[in-house]
Amino acid sequence: MAMLERMDGLPKRVLKIGITNAKDPLYRLEYRGDDEPYPITNYFQDITIIKTKEYKTKEEAEKNERRIMGMVKRKFKSPYFHDWLEKDRISGITEMRTWRDEEAEYVKVIL
Repeated sequence: MAMLERMDGLPKRVLKIGITNAKDPLYRLEYRGDDEPYPITNYFQDITIIKTKEYKTKEEAEKNERRIMGMVKRKFKSPYFHDWLEKDRISGITEMRTWRDEEAEYVKVIL
C-alpha cells in the first residue's frame, strides 16, 4: 500500500503510542497555545484517537508503552521504531515511525 506523503516527502499517516497527563488526549494533540512553538496540528491535521487507557502512575504507563513497542518489534521483526526525524521538535513527539497497516491493527488488538 502506498503511503500518503506530505509536500516534503514525509508520511502523512502515522500512529502515535504515548502517554499524557491530559484527561482528553485529543485536546493534548490538538493544543495550539502560545507556549507551543511546533503544534502537532501544523504537521498532522487529521488526528484520530484509536484507544485510550488510564494508568494509576506514569511509571505504569511508560512500562506498558515499552511492552507494546517490544511486542510489535518482535512480531514484525522491526529493530527500530523511528524512521525519520522532523527538523522541528514537534510537541509531545520524541520519535516517529511509519507503520504498516498490519502493525497498526496489531497494536489495536494488544491495547
